Amino acid sequence: MSSVPIESEEIALLDRVLTRLGLAEDVQLEKLLVQFLTPVMQKMESPHAGTRKKVLEVLGHINKRVKPTPSIHLPLSDLVEQFTDASTPLIVKNFGIIYIEMGWPRAPLEEKLQIASKLIPGIAMRPQQHQDALLHMFVSLGESIESKRIELQRGSQADMNVLISFLHDLLLTQHRIQMATATPSSSTTSPSPSSSAPVVPTPSSTPAAAPAASPSGPLIPHGMSLSAVQRIMGKTYDRYNADELLSRRMSAVMLASLPEFLTLEESHPLLIIGAADPHHTIVQKAEDNLRKHSKVNMEDPAMIKTMFTMALGSQDKNTPEHEKRSPVSILTRIKVLHYLSRSVLAANHFPATLQMVFQGIYGADSTPRLQQATMPYVQWVFRQAQEAQLVPLAPVLLSGLVRLVDGIEADRSKDAVDLKVFTYNAIGLLGKRVKSEFANDLPLLTTLFDRLGKDDPRVTSAIYDTLNLLRECYTTIPPSPSDTATAAGGQASSSTPATTTPARTTNANALQELLLKQIHNTEHTARLMAVSYAIHNFPYSHVPSRHICVLAIGDQRPEVRDEAKRGMQPYIVKEGEIISDHGPTQATSLPSSSSKPQTGSTTPKLGRRHDVIYPSFPDLLQYLSNKRREAGGIHPTGSVAALGMTSASYEQMLLLLRNSLHRYMAVRENEHNFRSEAANAPYRELVELALGSHGGDDLHLIASVSLLDLLLIDQSFFGPLYATEPKMAWVRSLLFVGRNEARDTIGRVLGIAGQYIENQALEALAKDVGNEASDPALPLLSQYAATCALGYLLAGAQKTKSLPSAVQDRGRLSEDTLAQGVLKLYKQLSHSNVLVTIGACHSLGVVGWYAPLPVKGGFEEAASTPQNGAGTAGPSSAPVVDDTSVTKKQIVTKLVSMLSHDERKLVETSVSTLGNLMLGEGRSRDRLPDSGMKSAVLDGLYKLAGNKNEEVQFTVGEALSIIGGGEFSGAVRDPFAPGDAVDLFVDREDAATKSAGGHHAHAPTTPEAKASVSGLGDIAEHILKSHLTDRQTAIQRTAACIWLLALIKHVGHLEPIQSMLGLIQSAFSSLLADNSEVTQEVAARGMTLVYERGDESTKSQLVGGLVRTLASGAAAQKAAGSEEILPQGAMGAAPKSMGGGLSTYKELCSVASDMGKPDLIYQFLQLSSHHALWNSRKGAAFAATALADKAADQLAPFLPNLVPKLYRYSFDPNPKIASSMGNILRALIGGEPRKALDLYWRGILKEILQGMGSQQWRIREACCAALAEALSGRSIDQIGDELPEMYQMAFRALDDIKETVRKAAQGTLRTLGGLTIRMCDPSYSNNRDAKRALDSALPLLLHKGLVHEAAEVRTFAMGQISKVAKVAGPLLVPHVPDLASSLLEALAALEPMGGEFNYLALHAEKYNVTEEQLDSARMAVSRLSPLNDTLELCAKQVDSSNIDELMSKLVPLIRGGVGLATRAGVAKFIRQLAQSHGDEVGKFSSKLLPPLLHSLDDRSALVRKGFANTLSYVVKSIPTKATGAPQVNDVIQKLMGKYRDAVQTGEGNKDAVAVAFSELMKNAVSSLLPFQKEVVPFLYFAKNDPTESISKIFQEIWTDSSLGSARVYLREVILVVHDALQSNSWVMKQQAALTLSALGQEVGRGIGEEYINVVLKLVLDGLRTRTYKGKEAMLTALSSIAVSCKEIIPTPAPIPSGTTSSSTVSSSSSPSDIFTNVTTITPKDMVLSAINESKRSDLEYRRHAVNCLATVLKTYPCVDLYNEVKEAILPNLVEEESTPSNSGSSSNTEPDAEEMKQKPLMMMIRSSGYEAMGYAYAAQTLPPTHECTLDLATLLATQFAISIWKIQLSILTAYHSLIMKHSSSSSSSSSSSGAPLPSDVIVKILESISWGLDNAKYSEIRKASLETLIDLANVTRTYQIGQDANISQLGHKVHDQVETLRKDATVAGPAEKAKAALDNHPLVNAMQMS
Repeated sequence: MSSVPIESEEIALLDRVLTRLGLAEDVQLEKLLVQFLTPVMQKMESPHAGTRKKVLEVLGHINKRVKPTPSIHLPLSDLVEQFTDASTPLIVKNFGIIYIEMGWPRAPLEEKLQIASKLIPGIAMRPQQHQDALLHMFVSLGESIESKRIELQRGSQADMNVLISFLHDLLLTQHRIQMATATPSSSTTSPSPSSSAPVVPTPSSTPAAAPAASPSGPLIPHGMSLSAVQRIMGKTYDRYNADELLSRRMSAVMLASLPEFLTLEESHPLLIIGAADPHHTIVQKAEDNLRKHSKVNMEDPAMIKTMFTMALGSQDKNTPEHEKRSPVSILTRIKVLHYLSRSVLAANHFPATLQMVFQGIYGADSTPRLQQATMPYVQWVFRQAQEAQLVPLAPVLLSGLVRLVDGIEADRSKDAVDLKVFTYNAIGLLGKRVKSEFANDLPLLTTLFDRLGKDDPRVTSAIYDTLNLLRECYTTIPPSPSDTATAAGGQASSSTPATTTPARTTNANALQELLLKQIHNTEHTARLMAVSYAIHNFPYSHVPSRHICVLAIGDQRPEVRDEAKRGMQPYIVKEGEIISDHGPTQATSLPSSSSKPQTGSTTPKLGRRHDVIYPSFPDLLQYLSNKRREAGGIHPTGSVAALGMTSASYEQMLLLLRNSLHRYMAVRENEHNFRSEAANAPYRELVELALGSHGGDDLHLIASVSLLDLLLIDQSFFGPLYATEPKMAWVRSLLFVGRNEARDTIGRVLGIAGQYIENQALEALAKDVGNEASDPALPLLSQYAATCALGYLLAGAQKTKSLPSAVQDRGRLSEDTLAQGVLKLYKQLSHSNVLVTIGACHSLGVVGWYAPLPVKGGFEEAASTPQNGAGTAGPSSAPVVDDTSVTKKQIVTKLVSMLSHDERKLVETSVSTLGNLMLGEGRSRDRLPDSGMKSAVLDGLYKLAGNKNEEVQFTVGEALSIIGGGEFSGAVRDPFAPGDAVDLFVDREDAATKSAGGHHAHAPTTPEAKASVSGLGDIAEHILKSHLTDRQTAIQRTAACIWLLALIKHVGHLEPIQSMLGLIQSAFSSLLADNSEVTQEVAARGMTLVYERGDESTKSQLVGGLVRTLASGAAAQKAAGSEEILPQGAMGAAPKSMGGGLSTYKELCSVASDMGKPDLIYQFLQLSSHHALWNSRKGAAFAATALADKAADQLAPFLPNLVPKLYRYSFDPNPKIASSMGNILRALIGGEPRKALDLYWRGILKEILQGMGSQQWRIREACCAALAEALSGRSIDQIGDELPEMYQMAFRALDDIKETVRKAAQGTLRTLGGLTIRMCDPSYSNNRDAKRALDSALPLLLHKGLVHEAAEVRTFAMGQISKVAKVAGPLLVPHVPDLASSLLEALAALEPMGGEFNYLALHAEKYNVTEEQLDSARMAVSRLSPLNDTLELCAKQVDSSNIDELMSKLVPLIRGGVGLATRAGVAKFIRQLAQSHGDEVGKFSSKLLPPLLHSLDDRSALVRKGFANTLSYVVKSIPTKATGAPQVNDVIQKLMGKYRDAVQTGEGNKDAVAVAFSELMKNAVSSLLPFQKEVVPFLYFAKNDPTESISKIFQEIWTDSSLGSARVYLREVILVVHDALQSNSWVMKQQAALTLSALGQEVGRGIGEEYINVVLKLVLDGLRTRTYKGKEAMLTALSSIAVSCKEIIPTPAPIPSGTTSSSTVSSSSSPSDIFTNVTTITPKDMVLSAINESKRSDLEYRRHAVNCLATVLKTYPCVDLYNEVKEAILPNLVEEESTPSNSGSSSNTEPDAEEMKQKPLMMMIRSSGYEAMGYAYAAQTLPPTHECTLDLATLLATQFAISIWKIQLSILTAYHSLIMKHSSSSSSSSSSSGAPLPSDVIVKILESISWGLDNAKYSEIRKASLETLIDLANVTRTYQIGQDANISQLGHKVHDQVETLRKDATVAGPAEKAKAALDNHPLVNAMQMS
């Protein structure tokens, strides 16, 4: 029973609400809904059914009223607040969502934006219907949210997922839903793969691409389900039209582009869908945002899963039918594939990855474009998929790809070509990852080879790349080549096969056959690939692959030939790469005689020759011979038919056989085997076939050398074979064929074979060849060939002659034949052709090599007894030669004379010949060499010191070594060995070893042998004394240096040189400072050889002497004849371009000394050589690579300490030092200097950092460059600990005194800065590393960089900090306090153009620049600083963890910040914090507010404004709780106090207070609402500030304010005014007066009866005070209040003049008393006050007072104070004007300044005074007397004539009052109205009117006169004027004037009225009667 009353009460309450709603109009209904709607809905939770029924009735009424009227707004904010309240029952929420949906379209945008952020939080917990409704509303705001930068509040992850799902579906709804008319066929199931299709693990995973539909249902868009469609478009599928749907999709894209609302990973799939939208605006917006997603985490599992779901559709079979999703559209899938190809996770997301691949390739809706897009993803999968997942699926994937490419093989369209390119590339990538799947698939390989060149060039290129990638799948090389090596010098043998499996052998044979077939393919790419496979898939020992390379050498395409050449060089395959041996030179083609040997190669080199297994010579020979015979029938004609291959191929075959033969013959037991006919006959057949063919000069040369090589290998066996008559004839025929080198080689063959023929035959052969050599009828080349052959025949006889007859009795020539042969050669020395001369010269040397020249007599005998009358000849003169004999002296003299020839080759040959002749002389057993001959030869060689050619000097050095060392010299060489130009098989490594003391480097043991080399010391001493002194030219020193180098190299092991090593080192050391770089290089190389030649004790002495020399510049020993080893200044002078001098070698010495091993200097000297000299033909022999390797091995233990120094020196600014040190470093570590970084990083870094602080600028500069290079690619783990030190040293270098050091430091800092940025970026490194890098770098940049003395350092630090802050993101949080405070302090210090601004500040007056302009310019420039952007980033990273520390640093900066930019920056930063982190900042308001208020007194107006703005946001952030109210109140009171103090004292900044209140009203008005009673009166008072600029600001504040009005807070305003009036400040009183004036004008009668007397009392009290500036405002207030408040000011009965008012005006100063005991103020009180003020002496003030008096009198005509007014005003009116207005005359005396100032004031006083007199006259309560009227009329008439026009207007106004006083309709009392005007008064009036009508200048005067005339006519119409002559005369005149004025357009209207008024008027009638 107790519930009945409650229910009845609820129903009654609802009835009343319903009644009010029913009676309300539409306008009122909206307000009632705000009040009642949500409470009514809340009643739905009532337990009473009656209540709920009544609620439904009320809501039904609301629905009927609201739905038809869209203009009625619903309380949307209240409805959303109720709906989102967790305590609201579900039934209430159900009704609430209805009205929210109803009110959403009606609400203004601003309101919807305010509540937008409330819609998402908690949405996941709401019912589906509620979710959809809220999401539709939320999405509708997307564009506005994005454009207005509305900050949205993220919900939980579940909430965000709901939103993202909705946006996903909305973006997929790309068109309106259409209804299906028929059932799509097979739309919901995927097609089954065909029988040839690969078996996919989940065949049903290829869903339908076509939208699904029920028989009569909707066509579902791609990627959606039926439920998703209904969610977006509603149950009836018509929620949106096309335009609305487009707008919603655009909103969805806008929302997805908000990085602060959705993460990159959440928005990425949405933007991908948007980028595939059919509308271009959505596409553009989505793509623009996708381009900003550079840091999206493509490994996010949720995002990858979403993208797979988009592309594949629903995969779960248990998904209900209406929720199954189809794949997205083709275009969207293409974009999805594009982004999945960037994710490693997507490549390993099996089985979805596999489904994605096959859907794209074989899907029912797959298109060529989709297939093309799928293939890059396939390639990505093959690159990134884990092997464990990829290998099991490889067969399926391969089968699918092959099927795809086979299906489109015949298609040549562009799309098909693109698809084939991608597919082939994918096959290659798969093969690279899964080699086992391809190892046995040779048919695929065959197919790929066959398709090369058969399709589009791009397809061919793709197949080529695929074959490259598949190459490793078919390798047949065993894992360990060394296991198959045999004892035969690393040569494979058929008797020792490699261990291979049958499967491997089968595959190898099949691959071999395939390659042999493809090498004859017409498509060059197939041939090229076949060669590549032959090289990479078979070892060098594999004979068929070498055959393939041989054939390819002759290919027409250069790329095929180049690849084949790689296969002809010895190599091993290591990790798929070809590593070439550095054994024989490239056996591709023969160099010309002038070419230089190649010492470098682009391919990597092996460390040891024996790593390569060479082909077995017997197997190679047999295979090549067989293949040549098989190919013979292919080419029917030409040389190719004879050879069986091209000439180039045949050349390479011969070279390959020669190299293999040498390896084969290195085994002793093989020598016997090779002597068999079966073993050597095929080889000889191949060589002889080449010599007999016409295959070209190159082939002929190679064959010639091969033949010579065969004879040299086993001369005793093969020599007799070619000594037969047919063979000799055949060899002789070859003598005249081919190039010079080939002819010379055949001559050697002839000489060797000649040693095995009978003596008679040899005699005949020698004579025949001799005759051919001297036969002028033969061609020159034939003469040259015969000359060379003659020499070799004679040399062979000389060699045979030295052997006992028992050993060999054949091949001997008689002495006479020998002498005649030498004579013929001598004669050829005078041949006119240089080539023939060179041949003869060379032949003489060959003849004299084995024994002395076979001529009669010795050198001395020839000198004393000329033969046959030849006469004597000096060494320099050419002796006379007879026809029968020649002497040694003649030959030597001729050869010496040829040393001055211009032809270099001839000079070199002559030098070599002289050396060989002296060698043969030393071989004589019966006598010692002639000393004269030796002296002549040496003198001739010494004279070559002036020759500039280094090659010649090397030859001279070799000759000197032979002369001095004889057969013990390393330069001695067998004359029958191939020459330099055809040295195709000598191993350089072996040659270097031999030249360093191997084969020939043996010392003499017998006394005779030692005596034979005794002259060597004389030669060395002569060189030192005569050619290495400082008196010689640079060319001579270079030559002597090279000679010494040759002596040390070739005979350094002999005792004479050993005893002179110290002296020779001193000589070399003196040349280290030579200006010639060649001399320096040779000297350095010589010093190395000197050290190598010495024993241990000698080495110790040499080291000590060299170190002292390099360290001090003084030599331990001087070279004989030299005054100084190092010329004066050589140590200190810097050669041009820093490329010379001794600095390099001093640095090398320094490095060696630092290592504690001074002897390392020699290794350094050896390794540092870099001159091109050592690549020349002669210089290459001195390269001594073996010594370099040895030096590197010796230095290996010192590398940890040595490499850092060398690395630093490799960047030395001296290019020579840098090059030398770089060479040493490369030699030591076997690669580029950068390789040393990984091995010795810590040591290098320590060395560099120490060097950056060195006292030597060169070291500092080098270390800067080294650090810049070293930092590239480093990680934080490597540099983290040293990062601060790096920056410190780099900063120091950037401030270096040396400019080059500063430039190097700039490069270092660029590199270091870029590396730091990458390390601090979490997207490039993980968070741990990024945090560590940030912790290391940022503090140093802040505390060392920003405050550095150098401007360059500060600039760099500023830019670096900005860049680091941009990428650091959340990692910046712990550094924000320190970073922000440091940057703020630096704003002023790093102010751009700071110097210019300081200068302008000092010269502001000169340039007419104000302080405010200067500050504005400073601020404009300061805003450009990158520090501002960094501070904004800092503000975004502030949170609860760092704000406490941040505020503790900011508060001191508010008070003590120095500089305009800093203080303005502090204000801006705190403002940003307050805007973005208001709640956190509000907690520190008590600390922030005092300094902010203090900063309002700043000198700069801009700073004051900035802090005022900041203050407003801080106030706004103060919590609205009770605890925050006192703080806000305190701010308000302090601001108002500042203002009052500034007004009263005149000091302070009122503008700062004004700006502060302006900002508060803009930004924190809600915080001021509780304090309206204080704020509103103050603002009203302040807006009346006397200062115009301040008043303007407050006026704007007041205008824009929404706090309240002055009428509402009138009492408070009055109190403020009262307090101001009580102030001692006249300015304050003035402002109070202005405020009262404004009250009267603005509030008016709104003041009300309650406060009117209080206000008037304040005004009258204020008027009683003394006159002060601005007091006139009080008068204005009085007049304005009098006018505006006329209705509420009590107006008692008219009081006659002279009586007092019943009210008394008392003065009270107490604020509490002004509203109590208020005395009534009457109009008379106001008039009396105005009269009193009109008597003030101040003319300016009196003017306002008289004007006020006139206004009050006009307003209150009931106040009769005419006499008082007349008494006060009349003195101001009666003064005579000195200058009548119409006279035009001027006074005789000039008025003074005071008179000129007072004159206009007096005119204004009179103007108002006349009006006041008129108003006072009209207000008389008693009838005015005649005298009174006449006096006033006389005064007015008198003054009218002499006054200016403005005063005349006032007089006419007074006339109006006077006339109207006598009107019968006057509003005055009945006792005083209607009295007739006296006639004399009428006359006065008419006179003035007539005067005014005649005023032609001012139309206003004429118009006013006409109006006065009309008034007079109306009043006097009933008068009996009679016969008054004056009136008649004036009436006539006025009538005429009116008639005239009727034509005046300016007054025509009033004139017509005046004419009408005068018609039949007594004035006119009187005139007519008269």
